Amino acid sequence: VIVKNGLSDVKHLNGSEKLKVIGSKNAWKKVVTSFQMQDIYCSYEYNKALQNHGDGVPVLIYFEMNNAKIAYVMFQRDIAKENCFQGKIEKNHYFDWTSPYGYGGPVWEGNITDQFLYKFKGELMKYCKKNNIITQFFRYNPLLKNNILKGVTEDKKIKETVEIKTI
Repeated sequence: VIVKNGLSDVKHLNGSEKLKVIGSKNAWKKVVTSFQMQDIYCSYEYNKALQNHGDGVPVLIYFEMNNAKIAYVMFQRDIAKENCFQGKIEKNHYFDWTSPYGYGGPVWEGNITDQFLYKFKGELMKYCKKNNIITQFFRYNPLLKNNILKGVTEDKKIKETVEIKTI
């Protein structure tokens, strides 16, 4: 499956767990509004605006298992368009994922256990391998403290974020 502007839902089903990569507006909004935790960086409209800016094709990664769920946004980009790869690799074959401009990272609900993260990572890796997604980079939102993917991601702290309370 090659992601294009008309991306439809892609599902992998294994028993009670589901990984979806969503690009359609209605499915995206249905998933995002199902969470109590709301984040502008997960909104369809914010990410479509960034797509219009040339940041790639936005997709919503969604996984659920045993009454727990997680979602986050990635932009899919064709790495053959990068200067260092132009003319060296085939276009529309290898891709990377990066978070939207600003803060990213997941929203979640339920009990995110080690078993949940293990299953999520396995399903995500299968999807990425099948679809030639070679790397994924995202920034967590330090204000939401949403770094819950330990064991799934390799984290590197780059700098501090300062929060100023004005009231």
